[in-house]
Amino acid sequence: MNKLAFIAVSFLLFFGAMLWYLAATDWNGFIASQVTMQGSQSTEQTVTLRQVDSQLENGVINFSGFTLSNPAGYSTKNALLIDNIAVRINQQSIATASIIIESVHLNSLSAAIEFNNEGVSNFQQLSRQISNQIIKVASFKTEKFSAKKSRKKTPQTRIKIEQLVVNNIIIKIDSSHENTPPNDIKIPQLTLALNQSEQGILSTELGSVIAEKLIGTVNELAKQQNE
Repeated sequence: MNKLAFIAVSFLLFFGAMLWYLAATDWNGFIASQVTMQGSQSTEQTVTLRQVDSQLENGVINFSGFTLSNPAGYSTKNALLIDNIAVRINQQSIATASIIIESVHLNSLSAAIEFNNEGVSNFQQLSRQISNQIIKVASFKTEKFSAKKSRKKTPQTRIKIEQLVVNNIIIKIDSSHENTPPNDIKIPQLTLALNQSEQGILSTELGSVIAEKLIGTVNELAKQQNE
């Protein structure tokens, strides 16, 4: 009997450990799917991630190998690459409708700017696509509110980012359309201020807000370099 009990407990411990492992794996997969889905929807391009490592018990999420594909009509496959994204979350806020992200560090960001036959850069095109998506979402929200204004409202999750820092920025500008040598911009660190209210950003709009700021910043840096 004691031997059977020992075997039963061993099986329970084994399957419990397996379930915990699968749950952790699924959680990483869920986070990755949300990031790639929001990123792709907000930019109208393909966003990929190589790996996600979440340690929510410590309030930490690390993303590796972030890529944003180029719009059609440009030669390089990807417009933007980020080697690592380190996120630190306020642990007490994780299970609430008001999540506080204490810091986001985008480490080793590489952007490749090139121009099409009309003289429009890929990052200018990305900015247009992001703006179009923001307008579409705003229009959809207005229609949805009109259709459901009589229903009881449910609280929507908001996310507030207290600090957004980009480290080791390299922007490569292909000026071959002007018959000039390629130009590189290198910036060790840059702190970005997001357009967000005191309550933060709606979780469904987080991807658009970050994409708009990031792509807009690259455009602005490139413009300053050419002035």
